[in-house]
Amino acid sequence: MKQNRSRVQTTRNKIRNRQGGFTLLESFIALSIISIILLMFAPGFKSFFKRMETANGLRTITSALSTARYRAISTNRDMKFTIRDQQVVLLEKNISGWEVWKCLDIDQKVLVSINASPVFYPNGSVAPLCTIFVNSGKEVYNITISIAGRFKISRISI
Repeated sequence: MKQNRSRVQTTRNKIRNRQGGFTLLESFIALSIISIILLMFAPGFKSFFKRMETANGLRTITSALSTARYRAISTNRDMKFTIRDQQVVLLEKNISGWEVWKCLDIDQKVLVSINASPVFYPNGSVAPLCTIFVNSGKEVYNITISIAGRFKISRISI
């Protein structure tokens, strides 16, 4: 009986003294599996970031258009929207003329072109009608502004 108890105690002592953790070989195997999985998904991440750059450019332009329209309505002053050197520029009409109210940067990887500089009036309308093209290399988007001051985004396939 005493021998059985001593065997049980020595087994318990061995379990308590055993060190936990990973061996160096197990760590290398786990690291190699993770790196292989990441290499498989790397091309997808590249296209994901390209789409996000385009979406960020579209978001910057559309938020500036909305801001110009709502600012014109709320302040009862004309607001002009234009794009200069990869920057969205919002101009406010004062007694002395057009003054820069706000500038927003557009990512250099996204090319933006505009065919006119629309003016938003306090009644919410816009003149002249304009089209903005946003090009990221693989995708081209077209933003059209209606006379009522609303805009529509459409994707042009290349």
